[in-house]
Amino acid sequence: MSQPAVLKRDGSTAPFDQARILSALQKAREATDEFPENQVRKIAAVAVDFINKRKSESISVEEIQDVVEFALMSAGYYTTARAYIVYREKHATLRATGNVVVDVNNTIEEYLKQSDW
Repeated sequence: MSQPAVLKRDGSTAPFDQARILSALQKAREATDEFPENQVRKIAAVAVDFINKRKSESISVEEIQDVVEFALMSAGYYTTARAYIVYREKHATLRATGNVVVDVNNTIEEYLKQSDW
């Protein structure tokens, strides 16, 4: 079975890259030092295997992150899973805040460009 396409947050698609899961797990492991480095590949393999067994032709970034969380919890690494969840939430907030700032800037620019005020 071929690997699914990844639905990115901006609506575009990209090829599935299991190296990104490996990288995320390595960073999470380094942040908590909860498990030995040799476990990173094993946890990544569990996540990739689950993703590849899905019947869908695509998967969202958020779904991939959910699978990584599940793989961490299934392996019993709850501290790392929690850190990963908190990291995701912080970045979701930053993305949302960034969009608000962009919208405010656009609104101000549109207002300033109006010739009839």
